[in-house]
Order: sequence, then C-alpha cells, then structure tokens
Amino acid sequence: MKKLIIVAALAFVFGCSIANEKSSVVPTESESSPSESSEKTGEMESAVLKTINVSLYSTKHPEKAQPMLINVISEPDEIKVYDTNLKKNVLVELAPHDISDVYYLQLEYVKNGVSVYKDILYAKSSENKEYYKEFKMDSKYSYDKFDEQTKETFIQLIGKSDWYLLADHLPI
Repeated sequence: MKKLIIVAALAFVFGCSIANEKSSVVPTESESSPSESSEKTGEMESAVLKTINVSLYSTKHPEKAQPMLINVISEPDEIKVYDTNLKKNVLVELAPHDISDVYYLQLEYVKNGVSVYKDILYAKSSENKEYYKEFKMDSKYSYDKFDEQTKETFIQLIGKSDWYLLADHLPI
C-alpha cells in the first residue's frame, strides 16, 4: 500500500500536460543530448513559465515520504516573482551544515502547447540566505524517511558546487 501511495505521488509530481487533446512531454534540459542542449536552452528562453510545483524535504515530519508536495503556484503575479528572482543570482559554494530547509521546485514551461520541465533544488540557510541549484530529479532523491542525517547525506549527494545565492527572497 505504501508503494502504491509513493507511485501515485510521483505520478502526480511528474504528470503530463494535456494540450489540444494530446499528451506531450519534452525531456528536461538535463535529459537532452549535448547537441540538443543549445536547442533546449533556446526553447526555455522563449517558453512561458506556467506552473511551479513546490515540494518540501521536511525533517519535522521524518516519517513521511519526501519530498512532500506543499504548493502548486499558477497565478501569473506569483509566477513572475519566481521567474524574475531565479534569474538574479551569484554562483557560490554551499555550506551544507548551514542549511535549515530544502525544497524541490519543478518549473513547467510551455511553448506551443508543449511542456518542458526544469528541476531546481532550493535551500534556505539558518542565516536566511537562499540558494538554488538546477539538477535532474531522480528516484535516488526520494526518501521514505528524512531526518537530519538523511538531509546531510542528501546535500552531500547533490554536491556543494554549482549553487546560486539568490539576490531576492522567494515567497515559499
């Protein structure tokens, strides 16, 4: 039963967009071959950010499967804040011991009725600094139990490099 719930939750998180009565999903940029990468970058630039699924890795509920979907953002004004703030950043190295909260953001961009997804890890420090990193969501980042030790292991698995310090706050 627990596996069925996890599969249902993953199906919801990784669901398809329906356009013109056809279901179409385009792989994320990280799934593309190197030759397709520049094409996908161009697609992402001209695509419109439509929806953001916000999921939380919670140490306050370690017994629940992680990440937990906590919000779906689709209001244009809220979307604009995320889209703008995720473009203002500075490349830094993350200090894993300083991280208090970790979120998974799945951004859905739409162009000509086709959805393109971008996966982002978003982290807040105990000093209220905010960081993000693009990555490819995979089953190895889903947990049945998520406590402080698991969080540290998870952040080590993701890596300390290629994180960006956000200039402006994200309203999570």
